[in-house]
This record gives sequence, C-alpha cells and structure tokens, in this order.
Amino acid sequence: MMEGEPDPFTAYHRVGRRMTVARVIPAAIAALAIAAGLGYLAASTPAAPPSATQDSTPTASPPATLPAPATLPAPPAVLPQPAAAPSTLATTGQSRWSIEIDTVGYQPEIDACLWVRMDLGLHAPLVGAHNYCGGDIVLGMAIGDSVTLAGVGLDGTYTVIAVRDAVAGDNARLATDGLGGSVILQTCYWSSDGREKLVALALG
Repeated sequence: MMEGEPDPFTAYHRVGRRMTVARVIPAAIAALAIAAGLGYLAASTPAAPPSATQDSTPTASPPATLPAPATLPAPPAVLPQPAAAPSTLATTGQSRWSIEIDTVGYQPEIDACLWVRMDLGLHAPLVGAHNYCGGDIVLGMAIGDSVTLAGVGLDGTYTVIAVRDAVAGDNARLATDGLGGSVILQTCYWSSDGREKLVALALG
C-alpha cells in the first residue's frame, strides 16, 4: 500500500462501527416504543372491581308468631263403632237429659272418654264428649228439651234454645257465632265425615 492511500482495514472498521450504530439505534428506539406501549396498556387496564362487602346493617326481627285460633275438637283418627244403638232421638222437644261434667280441659281429656268443659274464649263454655263415651245423647237433643248439668261450675237446669251442625277443626268462634246460650254442648255424629252437632243451652 502506497503512502497517502486510505487504509482499507481502517475504513472497513469505520464502516462496521457505522453499521453497528445504525443497528443499535433502531433497536433502542424499538425497545423504547415497546416499553411505552406496555406502559400505556398497563395504564388502560381497568382496575379490578372492589370486593363485595357484607352489609352489616341489622335487620328488623320478625314479628312474634300469633297464637292459633281455637278450633272445635277433632274426632278420633279411627272412629269406634257403638257397642249398642245410639240413644233414642228426642223429637218432641219435651225430653229431659242429664250430664255430669268430669273435668276442664280440651282434646286429651276428651280422648280420655270424659265429659269436658272447654273454655275457648267463646261467648259460652263448650262442653263435649266423644259420641261413644256418652256424648251421643247430644245427638238426640231438640229445641225445648231440658238438660241438667252438674260439675265444674255449670250446675243447673238448662233449656235447649238452638242447634247447629259444624265440622271438627272449624274455627270455634265462627262456628258458634250467633248460636246464643250460656253453655254449648258438642259431640260428633256417627259418621266419618267429621260433622258435629252443637246445642245451645240457656239457664232456667
């Protein structure tokens, strides 16, 4: 190589350095662009919804359960058949009947085969017995009959002033509304449909 001529090796390295710079600068610009793009995506990603929180506001207590209204006593699940024919039915309104009331109570006492005074908040006490425990005499009572009661504060002689049919399980107040009397007698018919006879008695 003659003096004064350019060194091709040096020129090659200058070209190589220029090419290296040319390659590095676009790569750096691309990296910056990618980083900026990722930052933009991160900034545009919606925030996660806030986690649900339980409402701690106290709720009002439910109202107390009201007591169930009184109902007419139910007949037994299996209706026993009478050992003998029911009492002779009174049709003249001049018959005399007598009942000794055993206790005060409700369904358990009736199921114990007793005459029971039931105070159900009606206009008059309800006195009843199963028909197969002697209550079948109520089926024979007619308006005008005389009925003598003894026991549990209902002693006296009464007169039948009204009769009415009802169904076991009926609301007692609705079933006896307007029936009148100072005592009401109750027993089931000799059928399996739950029908009952109510008899209103007036003292004297």
